[in-house]
Amino acid sequence: MPKKGDVTVTLKVDIDRLIEALKSTSTLDPNLYCSFVGQLTDQKNKDYFFRVDKGKTVLWQGLPVNTSSNPNTVVNILAVIPENTREVFSDLLCSDYPKTLLATTETQTPEYNNDTEGDMELYSLYFNISWMNNGLPEYSITLKIDPKVIVNP
Repeated sequence: MPKKGDVTVTLKVDIDRLIEALKSTSTLDPNLYCSFVGQLTDQKNKDYFFRVDKGKTVLWQGLPVNTSSNPNTVVNILAVIPENTREVFSDLLCSDYPKTLLATTETQTPEYNNDTEGDMELYSLYFNISWMNNGLPEYSITLKIDPKVIVNP
């Protein structure tokens, strides 16, 4: 149960467009098929960021949208990894299925000082999209997208 100040980050994946693209290419740019809930319409994924207070929890979850081509699609969040930045999460907990991640921001971190609190940190969010058939994966693909996090002082 989320507490006051906790943040939910939901990655939306347009399944129909992604499946159509898979028919013509083996290399996908997830930025063409993915966005975040709350992201501005004209905002690029690379410019998307969210804020969270120190000591609060972030729930990372996936949401399949436009699933008429395969309504049994699941978006699993696999990992949230810092990219050339400091780690701002102290605990990562993964749910079973569909996979989500709960990450708690540090309450006190040696790296935090007046020069770095509130800095934008780049993360790689690894996620897996699975098409199910009779409860078993029929097809699966793993992709990466790069959201940014600002931990409020």
